[in-house]
Amino acid sequence: MVALHWFIDSRKRLIVVTAEGPVSRADIDGLLDAVTGAKALPYRKLVDATAGRFAMGAVDLLAIGARVRSLHVGSVGAVALVLPGRPRHDDEPEDAPTLVARLIGIIASAKRPLRMFKSVTAARRWLDSLAVPAA
Repeated sequence: MVALHWFIDSRKRLIVVTAEGPVSRADIDGLLDAVTGAKALPYRKLVDATAGRFAMGAVDLLAIGARVRSLHVGSVGAVALVLPGRPRHDDEPEDAPTLVARLIGIIASAKRPLRMFKSVTAARRWLDSLAVPAA
């Protein structure tokens, strides 16, 4: 089962990502491949992780972090993160909250707007209030 689903809207210059179930390094690599292949890094991004679970360890996180940082050389677009307000699942790594916090820190290191939300509606409202990136 694929844990990440995404839609890249070139008209709105918006990427919507939804996580469902355990998200692995391969899932995130697939997303990054699609976004870079579509030349959509400058687009605004809505990431709904409310139904997702972190399914990777520190080594995979470091590899993803290095890849994400390498993409920060140009414009990378605003990110709205919708995070679950729930305790860790039994099948998640013990250090999942720490690993997620580190990944958010890596994402936040780029010069772009980044906000965390409890609802998709609030996240979308914030993204819609931002200027659409130039083509």
